[in-house]
Amino acid sequence: MLEMTDVAVSRDLLIRGGNGADTFNMTGGTVGRNARVRARDGDNTTSVDGTTIGRRLHVIGGAGVDALNLSNHARVTGRVEFEAQGGETNCAISDVTTGDFSLSSHVGSADISLLSSTFQGNVRIGTGAGEDRLNIKDSMFQGTTFISTGSDNDTVLIEDRLTMPGSGGSSFLPRPIKTRFIGACIIRLGTGDDQLGVAFKGSAGVAFGVAKLSGGAGSDLIRYSSIDTSSYSQFEHVNVIND
Repeated sequence: MLEMTDVAVSRDLLIRGGNGADTFNMTGGTVGRNARVRARDGDNTTSVDGTTIGRRLHVIGGAGVDALNLSNHARVTGRVEFEAQGGETNCAISDVTTGDFSLSSHVGSADISLLSSTFQGNVRIGTGAGEDRLNIKDSMFQGTTFISTGSDNDTVLIEDRLTMPGSGGSSFLPRPIKTRFIGACIIRLGTGDDQLGVAFKGSAGVAFGVAKLSGGAGSDLIRYSSIDTSSYSQFEHVNVIND
């Protein structure tokens, strides 16, 4: 385990893990330019809590469980890149501001949460085979957002909560807009029985500029509420395809 608390790095930070379980925790402090973490095989966790990074945070996982946690007003001026190599992928982002954000995972399930955060650039999330879950709440997406899930049964929830089909529809109470997609939002579900929920059973609404929501092969459930333009889901343009 490597712990760094209130450390100021004037230029670049490079960390290389070994085989086995590696944990890197950075709390507070600053990195002037780039922070790069290169993990190897094993269960690896990188946590950034309240740290300011001047340019880029780049985390590369290995075989095994890879986890990235960003929280508590952490700020990355340039971009965050998380490359999970194989096995289970966990990513939790809460109360964070960054420019671009990208996440790629391969074989294995992925559990991703984007909460109370601002993404000032483009967001790209691509998951591979395995049952993936993406949860988005109370966040701002200023650039283009592209989400693609791989094969198997995946779930994408945006200001929503998981319920089984036939368990009831949305209520008609006003819902404040908590998540906004200012740029285009494209969501493509992969092969499998997938669920996409947008402000259907949650307590807050979602605002989109241009949205394209599409299901892949399999029995997919795409549900969203757009009953009242003052609440639920607001769309300027929306294209829903369930193929």
